[in-house]
Amino acid sequence: MDRYKILIHAESPQWGEALAQSFSQHQSFEVVAETNGDLLKSISSLSVEVLVMQIEKRDPFLMIEQIGNSLPFIKTVVITKHPDKLDMAELLRLGVRGCLPATLLPKQIVTVVEQMIITDIACFPRPRDLSNYSKPHAQIDRLDKLTNREQEILVYLSKNLSNQEIAGCLFLSESTVKTHVRNIMHKLGAKNRMQAITMVQQYGAASSDKMM
Repeated sequence: MDRYKILIHAESPQWGEALAQSFSQHQSFEVVAETNGDLLKSISSLSVEVLVMQIEKRDPFLMIEQIGNSLPFIKTVVITKHPDKLDMAELLRLGVRGCLPATLLPKQIVTVVEQMIITDIACFPRPRDLSNYSKPHAQIDRLDKLTNREQEILVYLSKNLSNQEIAGCLFLSESTVKTHVRNIMHKLGAKNRMQAITMVQQYGAASSDKMM
């Protein structure tokens, strides 16, 4: 069985060591490094498939963007005590696969990261502003109002594909996809892609015949 090569970047050395130990004990992972130093330098010198980075004191977006530009296929997972202070839509745009709360135990983090890799599904916290999402049946009705094409594009959005990637999959122009995405946001009452993705993840099963 192939093991995923993982690098752990921790602002707290003690936390990093504990997490590295948990990943090392799991048959799916091989910890190639645990560092709190120069992350870009560490990644460039190692064959890394998964990056787990603890973020508390620094703005992670520039670093994540640089990593994505250098290694577009790496799977990045952010761990933080305050996920509500990060822009989840921006993390998604930068290709981050997940954002997990630091309150999870190391073994729990390992389990979630493994499932994210196996299923290729991103994992992000629920938005705090759920005032428009308090009635599941109303949400399902909103999903049902989407056209077949809009539902199809929403499924691709839930897989974190860009407009350009969706256009390629459906043989559409990128401008056409942008128009569909705007219509989807309007019909769902979603402020951004992340809210739309959250809706399909939470309520899409109730309309599975249409959404698949």
